[in-house]
Amino acid sequence: DPYRPLVGAVRRDGLVKVSARCSRLLALGHVNLAKAMREAGRRTGGDGGGHATAAGAQIDEKKLPEFIDILEENLLRQMT
Repeated sequence: DPYRPLVGAVRRDGLVKVSARCSRLLALGHVNLAKAMREAGRRTGGDGGGHATAAGAQIDEKKLPEFIDILEENLLRQMT
């Protein structure tokens, strides 16, 4: 679906690497995955960044539920 971002995560050694992708169509509609991942990473004690259509973050695995909530909040705010 070109109107929804895709997010995946891999756990390893107490850390989670999160990767996100979206269509150019969403980026043209003001979705910026780098900004959303950077903020969610920062607010959960990790880091993140990338590009408008492809971004990633690395966080402590215990923070994953909080990270997802923040990321979702950021993306929904960008999409409205």
